[in-house]
Amino acid sequence: MKRLVPPAAAESRGARCREPVAVTVTSDTALGVGACAGVVEALVKHILYQRCQIPVPFDALEREARLQRSRSQAHLRDAALPSHARQNKISRKEEIMKHKLQRKRLQWLCKVDKFLQNFNSMKESLCNELKSGSVRGVNIILGSSVMTGRESYLIRLPEGYSSQSSTQPAKAHNTGLKLFRNLVTNEALLKVMNQPCGVQRIWVMVQKSPGPENTTDHPIPLGGDTTAANLIPRPEYSENCRATKVEIDIQHTGVSAAMDLTPTVGSGITLHNLGIKRSLYLSSPSVFHSYSSNRNQDMLPCTYLGKLESGNGASDSDRNKMLPPSLIRNSDSTYNRPILETPVKMFKGDVIPVVETPVHSSFHMVESFTPSKQLANQLGTFNLSDGMLDTAWYQIDCLISGFRDMCTRS
Repeated sequence: MKRLVPPAAAESRGARCREPVAVTVTSDTALGVGACAGVVEALVKHILYQRCQIPVPFDALEREARLQRSRSQAHLRDAALPSHARQNKISRKEEIMKHKLQRKRLQWLCKVDKFLQNFNSMKESLCNELKSGSVRGVNIILGSSVMTGRESYLIRLPEGYSSQSSTQPAKAHNTGLKLFRNLVTNEALLKVMNQPCGVQRIWVMVQKSPGPENTTDHPIPLGGDTTAANLIPRPEYSENCRATKVEIDIQHTGVSAAMDLTPTVGSGITLHNLGIKRSLYLSSPSVFHSYSSNRNQDMLPCTYLGKLESGNGASDSDRNKMLPPSLIRNSDSTYNRPILETPVKMFKGDVIPVVETPVHSSFHMVESFTPSKQLANQLGTFNLSDGMLDTAWYQIDCLISGFRDMCTRS
């Protein structure tokens, strides 16, 4: 006999799958590799502290490590209880508590050093992958394993971030910090950060587009004691439906487009006895073309506009004298034709012959939207590859474990 599931139970079971929290942040300037790496690094540090994975802010951990390396720890490791306790007027119990705190601090500093070493290894590996330009997104997972994460923070990087011109490191860092401030003040993200969370393991995964340039087998030496971690392919990875998911979409505007010089309407066109002569603007030799009467009719609007602006209100008889006799008869019908849709730039009453326009025509969509045009555009960019194979997940082979020893935040 089959077991029947009540509709209410089925609905409650489906309600366990939480909807992701969508956060969109837009930058006023184009983001490069340095700015994207700064945003991801700052967000990871923010998540570690806000989700109680480290007891103090990340900057405090680095400061403790620097102070620890600057001072000698030999007297802390080899120290013994002093025999002249009465002379120092310190009781035996207070001396034991003092050395107990010293041992706790040594354990604390050892954990801090190990944590920073793993974090720097993960950071260097992530920066190397971002420089390759194949990373589409970064996923930060909190949980016992990658597949059973309790919280996941997916960061979608903007398109074309690797092709942007490299700026100064200080400018890229400031842009990343400005974008991070706008991100952490989002109300939806603040609600997730205020939820209670225990100490978990931190996993970092990258979503990459497959290609021959993806090398994930050998670590990259970085000098010193830090080595970039390997990448482990995870084709079977799927997000836990019960986990708290946050999707952060980073976008940038003001992407610089390539510009080109374009002649304006009626520039460089003069009448000749044998036809129409067009001379370029940049002191180039004149190019002579002989056209038929139909071609002259097509070029008439440009010629008429140029003569109209140069003549400043000439009469119809004077205008007809400038035109060939074969074009005077059809002048009325020809004038009503729409002129060419090329840019016209006015400056102090004159027409500037050449203006700068974007190379790609997609920046200015003049045509009206129709379903047939949309279908034609989609068929023109049709790809037979499977959508699931466009990107692949890779895990950074570096485990970062949270700790809560010396001070615990409530």
